[in-house]
Amino acid sequence: MLLSLLVRLCGTGWIRRLMPPVVTASVMIVIGLSSALTAVGWAGYNASSGAAAALEPSMRLKWIAVSTITLLVGILGTTCFRGIFSVIPVMLALIAGYAASLVLGVVSPSAIAEAISGPVLALPKLCLPRANMEAAFMTAPLALVTVGEHIADVTAAGNVCRRDFIHDPGLYRSLLGDGVASVIAAFFGGAPVTTYSENIGIMALTKVCSVSVVFLAACIAIVISFFAPVNAVITGIPTPVLGGISILLFGIIAITGIRIYMDAHIDFNSNRNAVIALCVIVLGLGGASISFHTGGLYFEMPSIAVATFTGIFLNLLLPGDRNQLKPV
Repeated sequence: MLLSLLVRLCGTGWIRRLMPPVVTASVMIVIGLSSALTAVGWAGYNASSGAAAALEPSMRLKWIAVSTITLLVGILGTTCFRGIFSVIPVMLALIAGYAASLVLGVVSPSAIAEAISGPVLALPKLCLPRANMEAAFMTAPLALVTVGEHIADVTAAGNVCRRDFIHDPGLYRSLLGDGVASVIAAFFGGAPVTTYSENIGIMALTKVCSVSVVFLAACIAIVISFFAPVNAVITGIPTPVLGGISILLFGIIAITGIRIYMDAHIDFNSNRNAVIALCVIVLGLGGASISFHTGGLYFEMPSIAVATFTGIFLNLLLPGDRNQLKPV
């Protein structure tokens, strides 16, 4: 929220200087591909990592079949379907994967029946905040990480919609909304509320970017969250189904970063651009992180934050045109 005020007073020029397209796009690629191992593990394609590592060979084959069916339906829906089906490929893929899980025995019908046998309506579990300075000091620096991802997501959304959202409606408005929503959610025990790159992937996949549609979807999500059986079905989505669709979504996020490279005409014949991009991507995907204890407090900077700040630092340090907008 303080950064929103700073942007409102000083404009966005300094942010564009800190995070030009070569940095923003590289961070988007890291955000997408850093989750690749998780998605592949959920899908069962990697026998040595993720939940699939503990499976029997026969059950792992079923996981692979389910995740592959989910992925193929998502791919076909994205590339071949027409009309209403072309804008809901993710939903169709989830339904197909869920059905395959039932047929192959990955999830049993009795488990679903038991999950939805409770009360129809249920209120969410709310809890009041409790002060904890150690948690506060550990969490506060992560705001800088989410700001970096926020800027990258807003830039990517503008790229998908062919509009400059940094300028109109303005980055300060989106940052303020991000901060206020996070404060309100925290006071009621909710999850962090910030931009999510997966949603940008959905926009890029479906080409549906209407604010009205997103608002209506949010209202529907709030309403159905009070229906316990619906929650049970959603939270019970089998892991291989999530893995299959995540491969598609995480890949779309990375491709969005590549599109930013292309639209900004980033010239990788320039050693400066190449060095910035490779350092961000290698550090982000390599899992570089910083953590230390001081005064009884624990601080950790995750790999995405390390990659983001490295890109910003190199962009300011290395000589040359920082924007590098010359056509290739």
